[in-house]
Amino acid sequence: MEIFARGTPAKLAKALEVKAGSPALTVIRRYYGVCEELFELTVTTHPGGGYTYRMDMQRSLGPRV
Repeated sequence: MEIFARGTPAKLAKALEVKAGSPALTVIRRYYGVCEELFELTVTTHPGGGYTYRMDMQRSLGPRV
């Protein structure tokens, strides 16, 4: 997953009800199948202030599966 800030592209600004160039967060996700082939790629743009990212991590001393 890639997450980055950028100005809202003019093509998306009207649909997002914001001004072109206003702050936005873009998320690119890639989905892979069991043979590691890419089967879907999504690009999502969120207007500034409209996205929260949270990740919880736990340390495990067990073997990796």
